[in-house]
Amino acid sequence: MDRNLGATGVLYDLPTTKAQNYPTYGFHYQWGRKDPFPKAATQGTNVATQPTYQVDGTTVTNYPKLIKGPVSLSTAVQNPQIFYFNKDDEQDWLSSQNNALWGDGAVKSAYDPCPKGWRVAPNGTWDDFGDTWKSGSYVDAGFYKNSTWVTGVNMDIAGGVYYGGSAESVKAFYPVPGYRASTTGVYWSVASNGASWSSTADSRNKWSYDISYYAPGVYPNGSSARAHGHPLRCIQE
Repeated sequence: MDRNLGATGVLYDLPTTKAQNYPTYGFHYQWGRKDPFPKAATQGTNVATQPTYQVDGTTVTNYPKLIKGPVSLSTAVQNPQIFYFNKDDEQDWLSSQNNALWGDGAVKSAYDPCPKGWRVAPNGTWDDFGDTWKSGSYVDAGFYKNSTWVTGVNMDIAGGVYYGGSAESVKAFYPVPGYRASTTGVYWSVASNGASWSSTADSRNKWSYDISYYAPGVYPNGSSARAHGHPLRCIQE
């Protein structure tokens, strides 16, 4: 997909304002869970969640609920409104490790949040993005950022845009919506850090792979605790 799942806006070039950037953030997901969590309300660290509304227009308070895990899979499925954080070393929301919840890069599972005909992108999807930012004119495949974006500065334009394909016909903007911390469930580093989950488990440390990036660097084969809340993108099956 050319946008994060749940995004209300899309860009094919680098943003110049927050009004362009913020709608591209999309939902956040804990790895292996099918249910989304709203994005942050604003930029910064330890920030509130975007308001969520009932059908009558009133706001939902304390959404999502933040409860310490880990818990069973059935408990998580029955409680989509709860973000289960985990302060333990492995930082998984799930009490019994399961590397195949999102298909492990091979198939689509019942817990995959992507719509019909799509599935969560496997690890390796971003290999041609490179592991360093590019700048200047878009002359080859790679991941570019505004040269003036640095961590904590010019956050309105934070993010990167991928250019690739023949005549750079493939374009996709990746915003920097921060993450829900695996140890607390609170939003951190909004407009400083960005990531996108892959469907592939990292068996080395019982985390899972992602692409992660911030102003100083890009990690196309990064890895995060599964209790983190990250955006994701889908690929066609």
